[in-house]
Amino acid sequence: MQTPIHIQSEEIISVAAKHVLGGHAPIIVATNEYYNFEVLPDQYWTDFFKKTTANGFNYFLKKYLRVKSAKYFTLCATINTPTEYKKAITKKRRKIVDDPHHTFSIGQSKTNYHVTKPGYLSLFANDNRWFYWNNKGSIQVKITRSHS
Repeated sequence: MQTPIHIQSEEIISVAAKHVLGGHAPIIVATNEYYNFEVLPDQYWTDFFKKTTANGFNYFLKKYLRVKSAKYFTLCATINTPTEYKKAITKKRRKIVDDPHHTFSIGQSKTNYHVTKPGYLSLFANDNRWFYWNNKGSIQVKITRSHS
């Protein structure tokens, strides 16, 4: 299990495209913390045959995406309680339920994300929850906890 990130400290994590919760240890976050996310240069991952950056790509059938407001394969994140996280990693992919109030898009970068729910932060490629099996690659993301 990942430990919390201290203020002005950073972690670089690898987010696997094939894993519904990114395949990395979740980051423990608390209410009223702020985080910055930045994808390192020259990072790509692949959805079936489409190589893309963390900004993702447009494709029809957005209604099946986990984060409907973001493009396919956009870097996204979700915050789960410990119980929700345990259920998500032990159940089949289609059983994952993302809390829409605590699931958000990041893309290549996002600054000053304000945490409003304590729990486990996990990053993932935005995809149809039934099609993670055809994803390849991973991207490196720098996460920094900021003052605000």
